Formats: sequence, C-alpha cells, structure tokens
Amino acid sequence: MKPLAYSRKVSKFLEKVSDEGTFQVVKKRGGQQRIVARYGGQKRSFTLPGPSSFNIERLLKHQVNQFLNSLTLEHTPVFH
Repeated sequence: MKPLAYSRKVSKFLEKVSDEGTFQVVKKRGGQQRIVARYGGQKRSFTLPGPSSFNIERLLKHQVNQFLNSLTLEHTPVFH
C-alpha cells in the first residue's frame, strides 16, 4: 500500500475511534499531518510521519496501537 493511502487509512480509523464531532487534521510546517481529537473526553493529538518514512506500514501500525493503549477508553480497539 502506498504511504499516502496508509496515512488515510490511519486517519479514518482514528476518526471512528474519536468522540463525535471533535476530529480534525492539521497540517504542520514540515508537511506532516497532525490529528487532533477528543478520545474518551480527553483532547489528544497524533502526528503522522512523512511519506518518505522507511516501512511506513509497520511503523504506523505500531505507533497507532501505542497511541490507542495510552488512551483511557472503555474498550481499546486495535489497528491492523
């Protein structure tokens, strides 16, 4: 899967997990995207790595699951 498509997959997944109406994507200066939303009432952000990152699928899978584990959610989803 191409890096941009995988980043979109991560964004859609985190949007589904976030509290309704709080999800937004903010572009940082370096071209990276930062996802800001409320998860279980807590405002949190997640920065997507740039498209040139080595093995982006494995990296994002690990980072998203670490991010989800850090949230205080009743049922912690797993990103595949």
